[in-house]
Amino acid sequence: MTPNIFKAEEMLYPQMRDLDREKTLLILPVSALEVHGHHLPMGMDTFSAATSAAGVAELFAKAHPDWSVVVYPPLTLGTDELPLPGSISVSPRTVRSAVMGFGKSLARHGFKYIVITNGHGGPRHSPAIEEACHRISLRKKVAMFAPSIRVLHPYTDGRAIPKLEAELGRPLTDLERRAFATGGEHAGVLETSIMLAYRPDLVSDVYKRCEFDQPPRVKIFFKLSKIVGGVLRLARLRRLADKATLILNGLGGTLGWLFNSRWNYGDHLVTYSGIPKAGSAEIGSAAMRLLAKDLLEEVEAVIHGKMLPSQVHSLMWTVPLIRTDFFRNLGFAAAGLFLIFIVGLFFVI
Repeated sequence: MTPNIFKAEEMLYPQMRDLDREKTLLILPVSALEVHGHHLPMGMDTFSAATSAAGVAELFAKAHPDWSVVVYPPLTLGTDELPLPGSISVSPRTVRSAVMGFGKSLARHGFKYIVITNGHGGPRHSPAIEEACHRISLRKKVAMFAPSIRVLHPYTDGRAIPKLEAELGRPLTDLERRAFATGGEHAGVLETSIMLAYRPDLVSDVYKRCEFDQPPRVKIFFKLSKIVGGVLRLARLRRLADKATLILNGLGGTLGWLFNSRWNYGDHLVTYSGIPKAGSAEIGSAAMRLLAKDLLEEVEAVIHGKMLPSQVHSLMWTVPLIRTDFFRNLGFAAAGLFLIFIVGLFFVI
């Protein structure tokens, strides 16, 4: 390990006390225990968050030898997981509160830069983490942010294929290309590859027989996606159209997972999405290197003032409906409007 990288659980009090608060980067992996097919371990997302933390820590420490990097043990916590035996799911508010507590504690002791890594793509999970980061950043005047899902997303919908081919030094095979372009990754080619590179002893050979599968879709969201996307494109709002399409398709797929796992929606139980058999240790190693580089770019941008912590967020953060306080704030707004109405009636009468 690079000399200026420390494991928090192994540090002595004087070491932590004497860290330069202006030149210390703290990294906490936060992710889920969740069913990942029949071929990957429950801790897949936690392993992903931990490898991301280790990768970006190594690159940052080498680029900044005058800084210290402290990596914390993973916080195994997640929401919106497959409701199957082995998955541990808590409320989004619990995730937010835990991450806020971590950030508040470190900020209280003067630390300025806190990064949360995450490997779980549950629709309310990353927004809960990002909400915690934004609140601590604003209240404590620190830079706390969670770039993982923002960085991971292009690897799940095909956009990162050219970058991946350049890193591999070869074109993807037809099967590999199709696997990365299918979208909706869960225990598919990317995660299977990462585990084959990182912990092959935890991957069952069953993956070699795992053909394409995905949860049944809730069709109304996909119809809405086409309608809304089409209207926005006609209005020449292409970026907004692409975002709306991704969000609506994502919600349709997420609800499909839920209905399938709990109420047998569809013709069989689905435990993964994608094409696991296309995975390889070669692809996993390349993907981990690229993800570490992508995370480093985000960290550097925030530390050097090129990006605000509040600008680091996933696509799902842009959907107010799934944020932790949406319905509470809606209730307050409704109560406020009702109060204004009553006061108005009083003056009219």
